[in-house]
Amino acid sequence: MGLQVIWPTSLVFCAVLNTLHAGEALIDGLSRLRFFTYATLAAYLYYFLPDNPVVNQLFGTVTGFGMSVLTFDWSQIAAIGSPLMYPFWSQLNIITGFVVFHWIISPTLYYSDVWKTGHLPVSGFGAYDRFAKPYNTSRIFTSDHRFDASAYEEYSPLYLPITFAVTYFLGFMLPGALVVHTALHYGPEALRRLKGASEESDDIHARLMTRYPEAPMWYYWAIVVVCTVMMIVAVDVGDIGVPTWGPLLAMLMTMIYCLPMGYMLAMTGVVPSINVITQVIAGCLFPGSAVANMGRNRPSSAIRQWLHILHPALRCGGWRNPAGSDLAMGQTSPSVKIKIR
Repeated sequence: MGLQVIWPTSLVFCAVLNTLHAGEALIDGLSRLRFFTYATLAAYLYYFLPDNPVVNQLFGTVTGFGMSVLTFDWSQIAAIGSPLMYPFWSQLNIITGFVVFHWIISPTLYYSDVWKTGHLPVSGFGAYDRFAKPYNTSRIFTSDHRFDASAYEEYSPLYLPITFAVTYFLGFMLPGALVVHTALHYGPEALRRLKGASEESDDIHARLMTRYPEAPMWYYWAIVVVCTVMMIVAVDVGDIGVPTWGPLLAMLMTMIYCLPMGYMLAMTGVVPSINVITQVIAGCLFPGSAVANMGRNRPSSAIRQWLHILHPALRCGGWRNPAGSDLAMGQTSPSVKIKIR
C-alpha cells in the first residue's frame, strides 16, 4: 500500500466551500453563508473589547496575565495556523514540542542565567547589547554594510532573549531532522513516484482531470528558465556582493528541501522553515556581508511561500476538477500581476 497524503489545509478549504454553498439551511431561515457572515461580524466586534481594562489584564499577552488559553481572539488562536486544519496528532506534536522547549527548557536556562539571558526579557525577537538595550546594528557595520569586527569588539557582544535563542537552536536541528525523517519514512515511496511507478491507482479526482488537457512540461520549464535568468541578472545588476553562482546554489538547496518540506506539508499541514541553515551557509560563503546573506536567504523563503500558498492551491484545484492548463494559468497570472505592481 502506498503512502497516503491528505493535504489537510487544502481539504479543509474545500470543505468550507462545500459547506458555505450547500443548499440546505443551517437553521430555519438562516443559511450557512449568512451564519458565517454573522460569526465573522461578531469576531470583528470582539477586537474592540481590549479597551476594557479587565479584559486586557486577564487576556493580554504583553501587559496582562496571558490567559490566552481561553480567548476569542482568533489571531492568537491561529498564530501558527488554524487548529481546525491540522490533524490531531500533528497538533499534539506541536504542543508537546512547545511545552518541552518553551515551558520547561527555556525557563530552566533563563533562571540559570545561561548565555547571560537572565537580565533580558524572557521572550522577544530583538537583539540586545551588554547593557540590555536594543542592539544598535549601525555601530558594527561600515557605510557599505560590511561587518566591522573591531567595532563589534568595542561595542558589545550580541545577546538574544532565551526563547529566541532556543528557537534558533531548533532552527539548526530542523533541516537535518527533516531530511533524515523523510528519507527513512518516505524515501522508498518518493523514489517510486520519481520513477513514475506507483502501487496506487488514480483516485476519482485524478481520473476526472484526465478528460481535460494538461499543462505541457515546457510551460513549467519556461518559468524555471525565465525566473533563473531574472534572478542572476538581478544579483549582478544589484551588486549585492553575491557571485553569479550564488543564485544557482540557492536553487540547489531549495530543490534538496522541496520534497521533504512538501511531504511534511501534505501530511501535517505545517510548512517548516529552513532559513536558519541557509543563513549559516551564506555567512560562511560571504563573510561580513549582511546584504549578501539576506539575498542568499531569499530563495529559501520563496520555496516556503510556494509550498504554503501555491502548492495547496493546486491540490485544492485538483479536487475541484478544472482543466490542468487552466489551473496552471490561474496560478501563474496573478503571481505575474502582483510582481509587476
